Amino acid sequence: MTVCVVGHSSPDTDSVTSAIAYAALLNAQGTDAKACMQCDADGLNPESKLVLDRFGLAAPEAIADAGGKQLALVDFSDIAQGPANLGDGEVVAIVDHHKIGDVTTNNPILFRAEPVGCTGT
Repeated sequence: MTVCVVGHSSPDTDSVTSAIAYAALLNAQGTDAKACMQCDADGLNPESKLVLDRFGLAAPEAIADAGGKQLALVDFSDIAQGPANLGDGEVVAIVDHHKIGDVTTNNPILFRAEPVGCTGT
């Protein structure tokens, strides 16, 4: 199953680029992954659009429902910031720089949260 790497519900540049970067890392390590975000490309803020355009990157795929998906969360770990039905998906990793949120899992996962300026650090 493809891991959907998704950032929080108000995708800013850190959330979007962290999803792209972590999906690329997972793919390089042999895990099938794709970058996703919780809006379509038209919903991106101007800064994020500029960064994607400047570096020739496509906007991540829009995802509205997490049910039945494997997910890696980037730039958040609070249920309220996730896609609908987050509890019906399988969170396999969290990479963040905020406080530890309320997402729980049934299995051990990779969890990395460091006190740095952004997830993409």
